[in-house]
Amino acid sequence: MNRRTVLKGGLVLAVTSHTAIADSAIAEPSPMSVDDFLANATPAERAQYHANALAGAMNEIHPGTYEVKVDHDFRLAIVWDLGGKAVKS
Repeated sequence: MNRRTVLKGGLVLAVTSHTAIADSAIAEPSPMSVDDFLANATPAERAQYHANALAGAMNEIHPGTYEVKVDHDFRLAIVWDLGGKAVKS
């Protein structure tokens, strides 16, 4: 066996061994529940989550394109429809 054959065999072995290790080390992240997220979220993340949830509920009631803004400087959270027109009932 010549030197080139030995080197090729070593490279093939190294590449296949490395690929097998890399493939087995990759694990699917477990899905996080809303309760887990809220339990570990910062207060700012919880505020943004609830503002987004309010925008989703408003979209179900009055379909449109809603935008959310949480402004910590003004201590304000606002949800509005970008294209909607106010209708008095």
